[in-house]
Amino acid sequence: MRENMLDELYVGYVEELLEREDDAWRTCCGRDCEPCMQQLMRVVDRVRELEGNA
Repeated sequence: MRENMLDELYVGYVEELLEREDDAWRTCCGRDCEPCMQQLMRVVDRVRELEGNA
């Protein structure tokens, strides 16, 4: 998570997103949310890559 500049506070979000189908959440509204879904997407992708699930 640090690799993608995401605060450890959001680990629960990442864990939840890892379990969900990508189509159910992979959208960005463009409103500068914190954290931005694009940032969460990068973290989820990296976790999957490290786990060999990419």
